[in-house]
Amino acid sequence: MIVPLLMAACHEPEYVAPTANRQGLTSLSAEITEGEYAEQEVARLVITDPEASRFEIPIPYYYPEVTNNETLIYMLKMRVKAELQPNWKITPRLGVLDLTEEHEFTLTDPSGNSRTITIAASRVKSSSSKLLAFMIEDFKTSCVVYDESSKLLIPNLGDLSSVSVSAQVSPHSKLTKINGEAYSADKKYNMNTGATITLLAHDGVTERTYSVEQGIPQLLSSGMREESVAQLFNVDPVTMVGLPNYKDEGYISLAGLGNDIIVGLGMGRTPFYLDAFSGAKKGTIALGSAVADCLTNDNAGHMVLANFALGGDTAQDVNIYVTSSVSEVPTLLYTFTNPIPTPIGHRIKIMGDVTSDACIVFTSEGVVDTTLSSEIVYLLVRGGVVTEVKTKSFAGFGLAWGSAPVNFATVVPCSEDPDKDGWFLDYYEANVDPGVASETADQYILHYIDGKDKDHWVDLMGYWGINPNCLDLKIFNGTPYLVLWAVSHFPVWDIRPRMRLYDASDPAELRRLLYKNDFETYEKGGRNEPTGASGDVVLVPSSDGYRMYLYYYDHHAQAIGAYVADCFEI
Repeated sequence: MIVPLLMAACHEPEYVAPTANRQGLTSLSAEITEGEYAEQEVARLVITDPEASRFEIPIPYYYPEVTNNETLIYMLKMRVKAELQPNWKITPRLGVLDLTEEHEFTLTDPSGNSRTITIAASRVKSSSSKLLAFMIEDFKTSCVVYDESSKLLIPNLGDLSSVSVSAQVSPHSKLTKINGEAYSADKKYNMNTGATITLLAHDGVTERTYSVEQGIPQLLSSGMREESVAQLFNVDPVTMVGLPNYKDEGYISLAGLGNDIIVGLGMGRTPFYLDAFSGAKKGTIALGSAVADCLTNDNAGHMVLANFALGGDTAQDVNIYVTSSVSEVPTLLYTFTNPIPTPIGHRIKIMGDVTSDACIVFTSEGVVDTTLSSEIVYLLVRGGVVTEVKTKSFAGFGLAWGSAPVNFATVVPCSEDPDKDGWFLDYYEANVDPGVASETADQYILHYIDGKDKDHWVDLMGYWGINPNCLDLKIFNGTPYLVLWAVSHFPVWDIRPRMRLYDASDPAELRRLLYKNDFETYEKGGRNEPTGASGDVVLVPSSDGYRMYLYYYDHHAQAIGAYVADCFEI
């Protein structure tokens, strides 16, 4: 509430000790005092004029800058600190101030000479802009950005004199011109060597221009450039995208095709597709006669969809469809009858290329108040044809999970031949390391079941309020990567979703590449709704092999977003 904050700003400021031994007053800084960013310094004013009497601290318009989190509310109660030479002093003592107003103080030097100074602040829009990603849509070609030299390399030596393009730029900046002409997503542009791309910063004044060259980039011999891992966006799926509220039941599944993120909600609903650079909603996919109760992507630019099917005495058929575009009606790949007692069709994962060799896995789910499940159904694809439908039980490892969309598991194959190379799996309840005593320490077990049926506990992630049942694994530039996404049961208590990205070259000894526990979420009232902590995560290698995208969605805490990494040798 604003009124209490204003009242707090009228209290006598608390004392803050000087923090440096320099000549006179050399800097002023401002820190947030309340909320999730408490104690974070957001601005610093370096003072070079020893005779200055008015000091205006530049507060960023947003904090953190990658969010839409405006700073005005924080300015009502900010802690101001000064760097002073010994024996200089400011009276009254600095402390927590309302920086929407000006404040007068007395600055006194060691000889007792004093003068009145004014401390104020103003919100400043960023003057920086950065091109994060650029795509030639006609060829689905992702380009290489050399930010330090403001150059863009297009890995296509053909004629690009009339092509459609799309871009992802740094937060709050925008793409304004190509070749000096006002940019429009509906236009085609000459992107041959010599073209220029101009960005405009949030301040509406500062421009930055990138020069364009065509050429073939040098790639790493294997794997990703680890320092290239960057978040593209993290937005509210309800207000920003138009997806259902967290109280609406949803059986979430994700896929990526080209520049599109596909979001499946299950229950016979037609999936949405979003812009993969910004998260903006673009439309619904062409579905034809297919039913998309679950969906995912393979390693080669195909999306696979399937329907939910009961098992046992009421076993139903599963129809698997494939497409390579959100606008093309999927074609039927294979039909089979669910061969196990429990339902399947709310979680599907793939390793490989469904038009060549692949493994398609359906994780079964328990039935509420009836039974748990320990089984999967998996299909082996060879030469683009389904050759076997097989089942596997993990009950012998003491593993059993509940119903969808919350309490079931995700099982992913380590290769197109999981009988030889094994499986990863994770889930929530009854999957706890008994050696972990603390209820808030990571305790849920990420399992690697190898080809000899040995269970390796390769990591721990999540506790009673965190559900680690979203997994995916893909090969990028010759290296396997595994992502684990744990969604939140209790955003009302600021329990946030978590993510781990691993190099899975040695599946029994995973190497962590990304470890993040503090995702911004947009539903603060959720408290274990019936739909609960449901979500999904996918890895999507680009068709040109230069980048891998990571898409995630937490339906309960309301957060949807993307990361990108490349394999350029820079």
